[in-house]
Amino acid sequence: MAKIKKTLSQAIEDRRATPSFDGTPIPPEDLKQILDAGLHAPSGFNMQPWRFIVVQSPEQKRRLRAASYNQAKVEEASAVVVACGDADGWRKDLDLMLQLGREGGMPESYAAQARTSVSNFSFGLQHRRDACVVEQACDDRLHAHDADGRGDGLRYRSHGGL
Repeated sequence: MAKIKKTLSQAIEDRRATPSFDGTPIPPEDLKQILDAGLHAPSGFNMQPWRFIVVQSPEQKRRLRAASYNQAKVEEASAVVVACGDADGWRKDLDLMLQLGREGGMPESYAAQARTSVSNFSFGLQHRRDACVVEQACDDRLHAHDADGRGDGLRYRSHGGL
């Protein structure tokens, strides 16, 4: 059966669960576009409490497979993007978010309400173990993604880029 070539935006719109991959390398410009879309996705108060880890080395994909219910497709894919929630990201980004909001016309009353709401909501999350499971798994399994010095692991974070 002949392969059908699609643009990246067509592939995103037509996405389905993929049972396997052929390992064909993803073009760097497509990977960057995918990550940029994730980094610019909207979130409450524009806090974007996530970060992305791109896993491309065979060894790291093998380790990730073991943490992913032994799914073969994790090793077959040329790149795996791991999305990690950052339950404490607001602590680092709240002041910047409010500053940028004020510069863009955010009323002071809204900024004050946002500071209170985000702080109270995030404080409540700290007391829920399930809110930290993904973050812990990402840190435990992938934190040493570049420990071998090969430079094949990339970390992406909202507001910070590479």
